Amino acid sequence: TRQFRNLPLSYKTSDGRLYDILNGEVVQPERLLHHEHLKDRRRNLHRRNQEVCRDQKTRGDSWAELEQQRRHARISSVRFQGQKVRGYNVITQQKHKDPKPHKYHPKPKLSVWEAMQKTKS
Repeated sequence: TRQFRNLPLSYKTSDGRLYDILNGEVVQPERLLHHEHLKDRRRNLHRRNQEVCRDQKTRGDSWAELEQQRRHARISSVRFQGQKVRGYNVITQQKHKDPKPHKYHPKPKLSVWEAMQKTKS
């Protein structure tokens, strides 16, 4: 038994030491119960991790879809270029009095170079 105590834990709690593999007779019932308890904990942990990952993926997918919808619906100055070039409103057929866009129209996006020059000064 002194030599058995010096053996590694993985060997002491291996299936061959807890029960007889050939006929299924349990040799160490209390250690076998503890071993099964640890296996159940590990299984439950993996199941919970999978559930959390699935929930996070679902939330992430819905968030990404919402962001994509917002990106597509974002106002761009390109949207109003046709109206400015045409010179009149298509629906009311009235001429644009002021070539400047209304205050709610967005400004055209700066190029990379213009943005760098703006932050530089």
